[in-house]
Amino acid sequence: MKVIEERSKIYGDFKDIANLSQNIKSLMFTAYEANEPVVCEGLDMIIHKLSRIGSTIDGYKNLDNWKDLSAYAKLVHDYLENQQGMIKTIVAYERTN
Repeated sequence: MKVIEERSKIYGDFKDIANLSQNIKSLMFTAYEANEPVVCEGLDMIIHKLSRIGSTIDGYKNLDNWKDLSAYAKLVHDYLENQQGMIKTIVAYERTN
């Protein structure tokens, strides 16, 4: 496939990226224990982007990786902020009743 060939030229072998990504994920185990799908997927994608950035000598030069990384972080941030807002609303409601 053309996409695989193009990405391999930029980032190197998928196996190497997969190994790096899985090693990083093993360090994040406690975050995955929370069983929050949005948080877990956000972490997966952030780690994937970090693995691509670190996969080759020039991996950090691809601006799309940085843009994507920040977008996934923002998605998780917004999700958690919304969750906390909902909790505060419920607590405030319960206190008034």
